[in-house]
Amino acid sequence: MAKYKALLLCEHNGILPLGLGCLKAYADADRALSEKVAVSIIYLADISAPEQVLAARPDLVGFSCCGDLSRVLRACARLKAADAAVRIVLGGPAVLAVEAAELFAEGTVDFVVRGEGEKAFAALLRFLSAGACGRPRIPGVAFMDNGVLTINPPGPEPDRLDAFPSPYLAGVFDLRAYSRFFVEGSRGCRFSCRYCAESNSRLRYFSPERLLGEVRYILAHAPGAAAVSPTDADFFSDRVRARLLLREFCAVSAGRRVSFVLTTNPRSWDDGMLPAMALDRFHLSIGIQSVNPRVLAASNRPSAVNKLKRNMRRLKYFAPEARFSLDLIDGLPGDNLKGYKNTLDWAISTGADLELNHLMVIPNTYFGRNKARFGIACGDSYPYSLLSNATFSAGEVALARGLAERIDFIAGHLSVDRSLTAVILRLGRALRGRTPWPYLEVCAKLADFMRGRAGFSGVIAGLSGASHGEYTGFANLGRRADVLRLLLPFACKLLARHGRAAEYAGVAAELEAARARLLFRKNTEGRVRAVNNFLAADKMSRRKTLLVCWADSGDTGRLPWNEVVLVRDFLTDESYGNRQNIYSSEPVSISKAAKYLALMAADTGPVFDLVLLSGIHDGLPARRGRGVFKALRGLARPGGRLLVFGGSAGGVGRAGKAAAARELKAAGWVCVRPPYVFAVPAGKKLPPEARKDAHCNV
Repeated sequence: MAKYKALLLCEHNGILPLGLGCLKAYADADRALSEKVAVSIIYLADISAPEQVLAARPDLVGFSCCGDLSRVLRACARLKAADAAVRIVLGGPAVLAVEAAELFAEGTVDFVVRGEGEKAFAALLRFLSAGACGRPRIPGVAFMDNGVLTINPPGPEPDRLDAFPSPYLAGVFDLRAYSRFFVEGSRGCRFSCRYCAESNSRLRYFSPERLLGEVRYILAHAPGAAAVSPTDADFFSDRVRARLLLREFCAVSAGRRVSFVLTTNPRSWDDGMLPAMALDRFHLSIGIQSVNPRVLAASNRPSAVNKLKRNMRRLKYFAPEARFSLDLIDGLPGDNLKGYKNTLDWAISTGADLELNHLMVIPNTYFGRNKARFGIACGDSYPYSLLSNATFSAGEVALARGLAERIDFIAGHLSVDRSLTAVILRLGRALRGRTPWPYLEVCAKLADFMRGRAGFSGVIAGLSGASHGEYTGFANLGRRADVLRLLLPFACKLLARHGRAAEYAGVAAELEAARARLLFRKNTEGRVRAVNNFLAADKMSRRKTLLVCWADSGDTGRLPWNEVVLVRDFLTDESYGNRQNIYSSEPVSISKAAKYLALMAADTGPVFDLVLLSGIHDGLPARRGRGVFKALRGLARPGGRLLVFGGSAGGVGRAGKAAAARELKAAGWVCVRPPYVFAVPAGKKLPPEARKDAHCNV
């Protein structure tokens, strides 16, 4: 007898459908059920046009709803129009955000699974495959029967989450097709946020061994893995567990260019935990929502705003290389336009990506049940968008929405173009005391400036796109450098308008330094020629070479080296294509380069005949060059050479080449000739044949 056929549909977008995998793994693990039912996951180019799956003659079609429900509901309508006999079931977190009656209103949905789905879905498969009809008494399942809506109460939440089979370890997916992965670390949430449909549910954990086993499996079977995201509502709720997992994540991903995206609340942090996040492989998604104490109190969120801001400052101090984004919501009760602008301004000043959301008044949340208390007016159907509340008028709500849309392509992607972000933050600092919201004003005015000029169309498209690979790619470096030059008139006019014209020279110097940093990566060929010229002139038969370069510069593949120290600049660094995994060490922060090299010198002693310092000097913080040069002096043998490659401009706040000359001399090197880019240890003579190619400023 043919098996009952259930098809679980998802859109092929590079993100692994974890929820559907959990359903299939649980059903397949039930031997009696799997003998009667075949569950398959089907990938579609467009989820809203699913008719092609009907060729497989399914008995049941399922959708896991995680975002915009409108496209899924359109798919249900099209399936029913083509085959009225096929059964359709919806599940996933998004169904909790909708009135159950609304999901059944069009008559195109047969069942809805609310809450944790493995047991309920398996029970529904048993019910349907047995040929039963009528009212299934399955906990957590809702359905319509003769126009009557029935919502069965949920069953008990299981405590032993490891008892659920892992879709990864069960081999449900071919991981080679994916780059982004979700892994379950816990279920439930200890918070009771009044806007959230999933708040105040019992928090339960998967074991660290289960979670790490899945991560290891992903990294072993997915060569293109770029991001792994634990699904915890707050990854740091259990601090001991979090510290263990952070250490293990670093260990299992050594040598891989993969990031871990961790959702968190700043109230869970402590100083002992923050240093563990200091690597660039961690991306924190931080639920801030607002820095208005009245808003946080009304939303039943932690309202210690000063502590929140202090923890954010300490995050940047302890873990400067960790990437982070901030989630904000406009329209919350207790807020108004002024308060929302205060939140936006502070959030932009952190340099984080901003996720700008509009309040949805979900029916079964505290706000949804108490609309009269807060004066809430909202849409009558999904997505129940807020129209106004007692403190936020309809006019102000519209202005807040317009402001968010106006700046989103910049504020939502501040980590994509760090050179552009550095300019925004520099201008914001210059305007402090001259406008109530300096960073917000810079961001808004810059967005208007870019939209009004054709030269910025590529920037807008690149930042707004779903993938930033082409925008941040090597081929686009020159175009982005040209864009920074186009910002000079914007900066001049903005500063003059606010009486800060005296700041323009400094801003212009920083813009030029940012351009030089971009162009430095583009001019690899010039560095290769310079090194080859030097090597041709040098008569030493054997040479041990140390290369110190930017982690994303590409120099490791073009310049000679026996050992390499990779450096990254947490203020402006980004990835220009994928870095080759030819070394396993983590890049060193530019702020810690001198200390790292000094420790290396103390460990190895003077062992190198040639040291290549490629681009690093221009990115050093003020007064840090001498420490780096001194440490390199300790690594060079007597008579050793130091070849320094710099950009077309000195670093921020530095006197450029003259400053480099002074620091080289103070560190014990002798500069041979201007522009002070080639040096040898003090007291050593340079061979005449090596002098003619000493000038190498690339």
